[in-house]
Amino acid sequence: MKRTTCNKLIALAVAAFSVQSTQAIVLGDEQTDPVDRVTLRASNMAEFPLCGGTMLTEQWVLTAAHCVVMGQGTNEATYYVTPPGELSVNVNVNVYELNSAGLDNFYPVSHVVVHPDYTRISKAETDSNGNVKPIQTGLDSDIALLYLTRPVANASFADLASKVDMESIEARLVADWNDNYLTNQRVENVQVFGWGTTQPDASEPSNTLKTTISTFLPIDKCYERLEIGSSFPGIIDSRDNQTKICTLPTQNHVLEPDSHTQYGNSACKGDSGGPLVDVATGKQIGIVSGGPLILPTCGSLTIPSFYTKVSHYYDWVQSYITADAPPSRYIIAPNFIKSANNESGDNKECHDGIATNNCDFKGSDDEGGSLGFWLLGLFVPLFLWRKREV
Repeated sequence: MKRTTCNKLIALAVAAFSVQSTQAIVLGDEQTDPVDRVTLRASNMAEFPLCGGTMLTEQWVLTAAHCVVMGQGTNEATYYVTPPGELSVNVNVNVYELNSAGLDNFYPVSHVVVHPDYTRISKAETDSNGNVKPIQTGLDSDIALLYLTRPVANASFADLASKVDMESIEARLVADWNDNYLTNQRVENVQVFGWGTTQPDASEPSNTLKTTISTFLPIDKCYERLEIGSSFPGIIDSRDNQTKICTLPTQNHVLEPDSHTQYGNSACKGDSGGPLVDVATGKQIGIVSGGPLILPTCGSLTIPSFYTKVSHYYDWVQSYITADAPPSRYIIAPNFIKSANNESGDNKECHDGIATNNCDFKGSDDEGGSLGFWLLGLFVPLFLWRKREV
């Protein structure tokens, strides 16, 4: 976005630290039938597990955008989409153990399609009077599609919630919430799946698919818990947000026998891209996106985890998976990457992601915005922020 004049631009990384992938659901149960769930692997890292995903057709896979968009910090010019040749999808038909997958279970990726509106960081600008105007929240439109080089035989497909489906589903889930319920009184109504970390400190990866049932938190309540007190929104832009879903644990456990620290069941690092399913209908309503950076790392009893709301992007998904052929371009990048690539460094302007003399970017040690979040996925030795990143 070019400007001939500019106000002070503030940019915040949503999360900032690197982690190791292969981790899974905290306080989860073993899921022996993977159904439509798959794992995204780094082909250039000996098929290292990165994130989760779901099969939509014989060749289309749904995952989180942050699982395939690499970069670091608030400099958007450093971000790029992972080339298809560096990715593969492990489709474990009737195999729920990662290490039991054979050669036939690995499917190379030929196309990577990221939603055009995907954002990696939150931004705001201040005018001459010091008033803060939000520009965007972080991890919005955190959704991507992968096309496989060959079809998957005998695969099961996720049943995505459409906008019409979600109207009745969300009304029911909202009605289940009660501010007065204790953690173990919350209604178990949404289920998350993944091969991510199984311990709240992200210390123990899982070789098997795990799942847990948590509770849906209404978006206005989520906004209050994540954004109230911040100088500008970091994750949820308003009480009426339509792009994200939030959850909280339905169990609480003491971290250590002599400790007063408690945590609950939730998704954790390595679960990014996996599905959030409405228990009553079996429809996928969310994609694992991010969660609170706390001690312990995962499973806060009061700070929500957040997910991409599938129904909001239902038409976009359908436009690709129902087409007669995959797109002509092998990589479709989000708008912020396209804009950053088209920008000229010679212009005297506020540059989204590039600090020039007349622009000031806010770092992770400043006030405002939601900084304490990590991505639930991870991309190896790169310092990534957001569910992985610096």
